[in-house]
Order: sequence, then structure tokens, then C-alpha cells
Amino acid sequence: MNFKCIKTISPKNLIAVLLAAIMFTGCSKNSDTGNPPGSGGTVESGVYIAGTSNNVATYWKNGTIDSLTHTGSFAQAKGIIVTNTDIYIAGAEGEIIKYWKNGTPTRLSVADHQSGDARFAYISGNDFYVVGYEDGGGADYVAKYWKNGVETVLQNGLQARAIQVVGNDVYVVGTSVDGKPVYWKNGVPVYLPFVDNYGNANSICVVGNDVYVVGDESGLNQTPHSIYWKNGIATNLAGGDGGSPKAICVVNNDVYIAGYTGSAIPAYWKNGTINNLANPNTERGYAYSMCFSGNDMYICGGFYPDQLGMSNERAAYWKNGVRTDLTDGTNTSSAYSIFVK
Repeated sequence: MNFKCIKTISPKNLIAVLLAAIMFTGCSKNSDTGNPPGSGGTVESGVYIAGTSNNVATYWKNGTIDSLTHTGSFAQAKGIIVTNTDIYIAGAEGEIIKYWKNGTPTRLSVADHQSGDARFAYISGNDFYVVGYEDGGGADYVAKYWKNGVETVLQNGLQARAIQVVGNDVYVVGTSVDGKPVYWKNGVPVYLPFVDNYGNANSICVVGNDVYVVGDESGLNQTPHSIYWKNGIATNLAGGDGGSPKAICVVNNDVYIAGYTGSAIPAYWKNGTINNLANPNTERGYAYSMCFSGNDMYICGGFYPDQLGMSNERAAYWKNGVRTDLTDGTNTSSAYSIFVK
């Protein structure tokens, strides 16, 4: 059984994507059918991870690496979702947003000069959603999502980072043009309360009548605070100041959040209690994505085997807190999204 979690990457100029998946009533499903139109043969079970290695968009299946692009152009795969028959991976090559279905790319960016970020992909029934943002031709990005390739611009939106479809309702989470954490329900913005100058909403999980959002807030020259909201009520994450929470899951009424601390320590929180995934005295790293399969928790990210982070970042994932390295540090690499089928 897979439980969905959502991860995001926040810097404006970073081309990024998020795809994560879950099949459990505790969080919304990325796929209502598992067999979208145009599906092919059966996809085998295993651990699927999207990321980048040596500036090449990459994914790993049960630890075996496969490249989606070639060297020579900067590319990243930032999300992955696997149905019974197809592997969907989203990312960007150069400044062009695209997704790959079974290795075949589809372009979403309209113009060559546009830069942006496709953060999340979602399958609901026969519909395929991608959420992100693009250069609007001015100083700011424009938040938007695509449904079956048709673009929708989100009101007053700067960045959109995740999407969830519940029945006939479409939830998208992100940041407004005036720097406020926000989610949109069917295109209508719902602003989340915060106390500092700026705030970001990074991911969302809707469970029944409850809406969970994770993000951060900060003021000018101030350390960011990691927080999550349940139905608009904010809770600070202990030990998260200066870092960033990237994924949220709700499993059997327990709230799980994955991210990293201000000291660059990968971590997860269970009901507000922090659990480090690296030795803070000797190691550094980042946690970007989380999912559950049965009773097992999977988190992926990047890992540095030294305290100062002077070595190349290694793509890695943790199963129940035990790390598996996907690369050996010869080249810089990172794992941005994980799915267990």
C-alpha cells in the first residue's frame, strides 16, 4: 500500500518537478485508476526514484540507473509516478518544461525563452495534471497547472508546487505574487495565516474535511520558520528553523513531514517530533520526498558524507531510517522524488 507525500524545491531559478504518489485514504491518490489512456504493458514492482546525476535527468528502478537526457544540456527529473502500466517522470531540459511517459518526452513549455518549473503531476481518472509555474514575460513567474495539456493560470499566483484532486475539487498549493502562503480550491485562493513578512506553502494533503499544508515563513534578514497548517491553524516544527519542510503525509491520523534543518540535516517529523536521518556531527544532506508502502517509510534526497558538505552530493534514499546510496560521489547527484509500487 502506497501513501502519497509531496515534495518541492523552492529557489526561483531552479528548474524542478515534483511527482509523488500514495494509495491510502489518509492522503489523496495520485491515480484513481492505475491505468490511464494509452497505457502499455505491466510495470514491475519496486522502488522508483527520479533525480539528476552529472546534470543528466535520471531515474533509478530498484537501484539501477537510467538516463532520460544526454550530457551537454542541464536537465533534471524532479518527480516520478508509476501506474500498473506506465512510468511518468517530470522535469526540465535546459529551460523547457516537459514530462516523459515510458521514456518518451512531451513538451509543456510554450516558448523557447520561457523558464519555469513543473513541480507535481497527478492522475485522476482519465485526466493527467501537471502543476508548476513559468516566466510570464515580466519580473515574476506565473503559477499554473495543466490538465491533459491545457493550461490554467491561477489567480494572483507566483508559484504553484503541488496539486491534489478530491472528487470534483482541485487543490493547488504555492505562493502568491505578494509573497503569501496560499492554496487554491477550484481556482479560488485561500490565504494561510503567518506572522513574518513572507511565506511559502510547499505541499498539501487533504483528508476528509481536513486540509494539511506544510511550508515556511520568514522576515527580512530573519531565519525562516518551518510550519504546517491544519485547517488554517499554524504549528511550528521544532528543530526546523532555517531549513525547509518539503513533504507531508497523513497516515492513520499521524502527520509525517520530511525536509531538512537549518544545519542541512535531512530529517522527518512525526506528529511534531523531529528525527534526524544523518549524524549532525559528521554528515549533511537533504530530504525532498516521502512515501509509505505497507508499514515501511521511504524518504529520498541527497547526502554528504562529511560535515562541511565539501564532497559531491550523492543521491540516496532511506527505508525506515536506513540509508541506501544510489551513487558513489564521483559526480554530483540527488534524488528528488520516490514512488514504491
